[in-house]
Amino acid sequence: MFLQSVTAAEMLSDDDQVQLARIHLSCLPDAIVSRFGVGYLASMYDYLCRSKEEVVFVAREDGVINGSATISMARSSFSVRLALKSGLIWQLLMNIWQPRVMRALLASIDDISITVPELVFIFVAPTARQRGIGARLLEECDTFLRSVGTEKYGLRMDADLGFPAGQLYRKHGFSSIRQFSVGRSTFVWMEKSL
Repeated sequence: MFLQSVTAAEMLSDDDQVQLARIHLSCLPDAIVSRFGVGYLASMYDYLCRSKEEVVFVAREDGVINGSATISMARSSFSVRLALKSGLIWQLLMNIWQPRVMRALLASIDDISITVPELVFIFVAPTARQRGIGARLLEECDTFLRSVGTEKYGLRMDADLGFPAGQLYRKHGFSSIRQFSVGRSTFVWMEKSL
């Protein structure tokens, strides 16, 4: 397996962005950004790879992307930057009347009390699970964050989907800090000290 940290100097190809978008959609179908389809997700990853505030890690086997993790170093402005710079704002405006989009939007609003980097996306293709790829992506995130002097980072997780993901996070040193609700959805904020 080959892990790649994608920066502005090492952009993903258009085909890679589409491949990553398809895997994202299959793994995180309920995420607000997934509701707008592969085209939007590909443009989102184009933005994330160019952003100076985010780092995208990609796991590949034989040239095929089978997992990814994205860290935002500036979580307090992540949603606003994503909305304005990736075309999300237009998708939201066209779909705001849908109750599920409104609930998801409210759940994604930045919490200004979060002052640590956040693991905003992590996923592994269903066909590549149970092979340690998620663990390797987390280790790569840890290594990068230590290299830039970060002492801890966090993630928010849908409490209803917590079993497999929560087990992985706890196994890799994350602790539950608090639970919060938005509408009918409950989320858990977890942090890890490095």
